[in-house]
Amino acid sequence: MPDAALLALIAIILLGLAFDFINGFHDSANAIATVVATRVLRPGQAVLMSVILNVIGALTGHAAQGDAKYFYYYVEPSYRYAIGPVELMLGYRYQRAIDAGKDHDLHKLRLGPSFDLSENAELEFRWARSWNMHTGAHVSDAYIVEGTWRF
Repeated sequence: MPDAALLALIAIILLGLAFDFINGFHDSANAIATVVATRVLRPGQAVLMSVILNVIGALTGHAAQGDAKYFYYYVEPSYRYAIGPVELMLGYRYQRAIDAGKDHDLHKLRLGPSFDLSENAELEFRWARSWNMHTGAHVSDAYIVEGTWRF
């Protein structure tokens, strides 16, 4: 019979996979909503595309800082509130490096508005502050400007 540590490890891995599977429902729905709503793809095609690209992204995703490359995972709950064409977002990201030192384990706070410029265009502004989850030391601040245009 396997020892308790091995059973605990297997249980933790299964819980992590279950969480990722459940979380993927929301990611897939958000990712395919635009192409389905604009009738670019049928729902079945959009789901298939999302599945394929999510698997490719999970297998190839990594981050780089300087010359060091590392794999990481994150959980990012966010709250959004829309007032007409303006949407306010407050998000928190818990990021853990898998194959790197503790310097890459971060907490991130993200805050900012997004504006609907038209039916097919959106402009987002995000301020993000990162700090090390082990030491509490401030790591970086970033201001992100992102434009989205749907064709």
